[in-house]
Amino acid sequence: MAEVPIKGLQLWATEWLDAHSSSLEYERSEIIHRPIKYVTVGILLKDDDTGITYASDVCETNTFRSTNFIPRSMIVDTWKVGPLTRRRKKVQVPPSPP
Repeated sequence: MAEVPIKGLQLWATEWLDAHSSSLEYERSEIIHRPIKYVTVGILLKDDDTGITYASDVCETNTFRSTNFIPRSMIVDTWKVGPLTRRRKKVQVPPSPP
């Protein structure tokens, strides 16, 4: 089975202000009349003056799925979570004979 290429990919998080809507019914006093803060975590694909794009999934064919774009003007903070690295496989040591 093919291995998913993760070398060089980084996991990042971004705190940002999201516009929102709802189709539910609310009383006037229940209305949230401001952006709502979210933190989005993903595989960093692009970070420039326009914004940040993350992916949730990377495929063995080196393609990405479930992308999320956040406009630069909505970003509050970003931080690096870390590089994608594979776990080292544990070596199975057979038990010693009695």
